[in-house]
Amino acid sequence: MTRTISRAEVEALAIPLDDIARNVADAFCAGATGDIVWKPKTMLASEGGAFQMSTFAAWRRRDLSLFHMLVGPTSEAVEGGAPGYLSRQLVFERASGSPIALLDGTYTSNVLPVAIGRTLAKLLARPRTGVATIIGAGVQARMNLEALDGVLPIEEVRIITRTAKSAESFCEFIRQRGQKPVIVEVGPQALKGADIVISTIPASPGLKPFLDPEWVEPGTFVNVVDLGRSWKNSFSKFDRVIVDDRIQAEQQHKDGRLLHGGPFDSEIADVLTGTKPGRVAESERIVLIHPGNVVGVMGVTTAVLSAFRACGAV
Repeated sequence: MTRTISRAEVEALAIPLDDIARNVADAFCAGATGDIVWKPKTMLASEGGAFQMSTFAAWRRRDLSLFHMLVGPTSEAVEGGAPGYLSRQLVFERASGSPIALLDGTYTSNVLPVAIGRTLAKLLARPRTGVATIIGAGVQARMNLEALDGVLPIEEVRIITRTAKSAESFCEFIRQRGQKPVIVEVGPQALKGADIVISTIPASPGLKPFLDPEWVEPGTFVNVVDLGRSWKNSFSKFDRVIVDDRIQAEQQHKDGRLLHGGPFDSEIADVLTGTKPGRVAESERIVLIHPGNVVGVMGVTTAVLSAFRACGAV
């Protein structure tokens, strides 16, 4: 019988973020060499915001294959604070086809953008003490701020969020970390002098883009966790636009899930393998868009399976 692994079991492993990030980077590099083969996400949307999405991949060196599945309910069915979708990974031995486990994918969905943000910030952001502007105040906002520890010595955190309650909660979280929180209004001043900008706005009915790339100053690194839904579609004004997977991004643009459909300067794997450089100039305005790629999912999944095997659970 296939081992079913719950969200609580995965989170109880408390896998260090650097372990996740190393596995994710390894996976992207393996994808660049052809050791991982995969197909972009296929999406079926229906009325009310409901959707189904699937993708799959195989990693020869790790002898793993997986199917990655997401199901999104209608907007009316999502209760306040609840996830906007459900995710699962069904994992097999690649060579034999024998099933290994069915994993709840909530942890994967939460930690993948965080691991990517930590890894790419080392290569794309200016390594200096400075200011972070974070749009949103939920789980992704907190996790992505924590992911900068040891990468960027952030002293001031500016917050753009819709409610006073979420803003104050995030402020307290920031104070406890020894950083200075500042609640700011939407506008050019919110991004002025920021070394890194992270947008984490969840999907919601009637949401309209409210951030303008024109406000981003020279030298800023923008980490788009929210598929760019909070940004006006003018990313082409950046010096560099980096995406997790170009083909998938173009398809998701056609599906209406991703506002920006290109052009893209490079993919994450290009930067990690040195095919394309990281930051090359102090003044570069760089944006990273990563709507989620099965290669990254494979990286997280291998880290989870390794941790379970280490304790004899799989």
